Amino acid sequence: MFAAAAVAIYLGGTCTSVVVTSDAVVVRNIFRSWRVSRSLLVPVDPHRDVMDTTLAVKGHPSIDISAFHTTFNHTPMREGPWWLVKALQDIGPLPDDGRRTWRLRWLNIALAVAVVATFAWNYAS
Repeated sequence: MFAAAAVAIYLGGTCTSVVVTSDAVVVRNIFRSWRVSRSLLVPVDPHRDVMDTTLAVKGHPSIDISAFHTTFNHTPMREGPWWLVKALQDIGPLPDDGRRTWRLRWLNIALAVAVVATFAWNYAS
């Protein structure tokens, strides 16, 4: 049961991240991961809405950045958008491929199914 709780905490927030590189921004949410070329990003303005934790992408829906939310109550963290602006400024852009791709994070999906199955098995008995 402890392992199921640890996996639930992992999936609740610690498995999320944002990585800024010279050609892309990689957003890893719980069940999906996006790689967005920097040329597709709409500039972030934290002065507009300090609690906006989405990544606006030209021609595509915005991406919610789970890493900018607290783990347990999922409230937006004020520092997230400011960090993203600073990281984009600190890491100079290079030419990119102009693409946005996403993939499922199959291991996290399997872990979530295992946690749900464990709880269902324990409560069904």
